[in-house]
Order: sequence, then structure tokens, then C-alpha cells
Amino acid sequence: MDSTSVAVRFFGDDLDPVELTQRLGVEPTVCHRKGDSMPNIAEQTNRTGGWLLAGERQSKSSLEAQISALFDRLSGDLAVWRDLTSRYRADLFCGLWSEAWNRGVSLSPELVMRISERGLSIGFDVYFVEAQ
Repeated sequence: MDSTSVAVRFFGDDLDPVELTQRLGVEPTVCHRKGDSMPNIAEQTNRTGGWLLAGERQSKSSLEAQISALFDRLSGDLAVWRDLTSRYRADLFCGLWSEAWNRGVSLSPELVMRISERGLSIGFDVYFVEAQ
């Protein structure tokens, strides 16, 4: 891939962003409670609570390295993860940008274990960007 981005995301109607911030040990990139006003969108509110920690889109780092670096910023206490992922929808979001056909990514068994231990699903959004 030519560039990648990653984010850990939690969603839930009763999600308390302050609790997640305290338990995961890092300030989120974005967070909100259900019913909070949506910034820059008049008269719209968030339909559910959300907490998201995102890394920067990068072109010189592997997807695996980005995910590992993101996890290293968060609590390593698997009991905290099991509790949070049992109460909220949680995932690891990966954005993948390619400027050519027939590119791919792979994840090591060790990283797949780290994702699984935290109870996260993983999603990939793949974008083809035609080089100019």
C-alpha cells in the first residue's frame, strides 16, 4: 500500500468518553456522547456515543507498525479491554490507499493475537487513488 491509517473505535448509546479515556490511558482524537451536537452541522446530534483514537495517515510506515504503535499508546491491561469490548461495539479501523493495482497487506500472527486479545474486530477500507 502507498499509505495507511489506523484507528481504535468504540461506540455505544451509554458510552462515557471520560471513563474510556481514564481506563485506556490516553486522550482520544475524537469523542462524544449520544445526543451531543455534531460540530459544524446545524441542528444534528450524534445518534450514539463514540470514542476514537486515530493515528496519522502514513506512507513510510507499515500497517503492522502503525497498529503496534497505536496499541502501545493504550492500556495493556487485557481485563480493561475485555470489559470495554463486552459493553461497546469496538473495532480496529484500517484505511489503505493504493496508487497501483494488485497490492496487499498482511499481518503477523503476533499482531493478530494482540487484536484478538483485545476483543476487537478489524475492518479494512481500501481506496484506489490513480497516480497522476
